[in-house]
Order: sequence, then C-alpha cells, then structure tokens
Amino acid sequence: MKVFDNILQDSSLPLKPCPFCGSDKVYFVETGQKYGVVCFGCMVSTESKNTKETAQKQWNRRA
Repeated sequence: MKVFDNILQDSSLPLKPCPFCGSDKVYFVETGQKYGVVCFGCMVSTESKNTKETAQKQWNRRA
C-alpha cells in the first residue's frame, strides 16, 4: 500500500490523463521532500522527483 504525505493539485502544472486506464483522477503527491504523480484510478505512479515540474514532465511524457 502506498502512503503519501500530501495529495496536491496545481492548476499551473496540468497533468494529462492516465496512459494506462484513461482516468483524469491524476494528482501530484508529496513524499518527504520529493514529488511524484499518481493515478487514483489504477494507482500507477512516477518515480519521486525533486520538483513538481520534473514530476509533471515525466508523467506527461508517458501519457
């Protein structure tokens, strides 16, 4: 089970729908001092990154 410190929405950094299940329930998550993106439709996620911008780029590249 994944545990997140915070689930974040940031309208200035749009995220594409999940490339696996198509869900738009995609959010930034904070774990410690790192950020990732998680789809709450199928629970797929990116690796943790140092910034939300880097996590966004990684997610949107996959979508």
